[in-house]
Order: sequence, then C-alpha cells, then structure tokens
Amino acid sequence: MNIYRYRAFLFIIAACVYCAILAACIPPLSKEEYIEKVDPTLTLDKSTVSIHRYETVILKAIVTPSIEVELDWFTSDTSIVRGYSSSEDSCEISGQNPGTATILVASAELPDKSATCEVTVLP
Repeated sequence: MNIYRYRAFLFIIAACVYCAILAACIPPLSKEEYIEKVDPTLTLDKSTVSIHRYETVILKAIVTPSIEVELDWFTSDTSIVRGYSSSEDSCEISGQNPGTATILVASAELPDKSATCEVTVLP
C-alpha cells in the first residue's frame, strides 16, 4: 500500500470515529421537542360523509410526519352520530338518527391541531 492510500485510509477512519463520537454526545430530542421542531399536521381521510341510519364508516386520522400520538375523538351530537375508537388512528362512526353532526379528532400532545368531518345521517 503506498503512503497516499494509507493516509486516505487513516483519514476516513478518523472521520468515522469523529462522527460516532459526535453522534454519541448529542442527546436525542424528547417527543415534545421533536413535535415542536417538526410542527406536525393532523388531518382526517374524509372531510364529509353521508351514511344511512345504523350504517357505519371508519374515519382515519393522519399525522404528518408520522409520529405516535394519542388521539381523542368527539362528536357534536351523539343522538345523530356515535363514534367508537377502533384503533390508534381510526374511529368507527355509526349513524343513529337523521341529521348532521361533526366528528372532531384532537390530541393533547398536539394542542393547536385538530381535524373535523361533517357527517350527514340519512333516513
């Protein structure tokens, strides 16, 4: 191995060691710091839905970029639409009586973010 190749090899090894040490010294961001830094969005896969009485449909919440947050689901009128959280990011809604109600998804971890879907229940 000639001297120049040897020096280049040593330089690459030194750079790798430096990067490894640097990465080990920088503490990872907490979930709250990461959320503050990336400013995620919260949306629903549907903005309006029409269903018949006793029919069900699943709404899916989308957090972008993808991070795990606890979601809370609300309905403006349980006599028209009821929601049942079916997984971490979705809610099964069921039409109860004819009318219009709003489904809202929010998260305490994303205090200024929410998404809504207007649900019309047909007779």
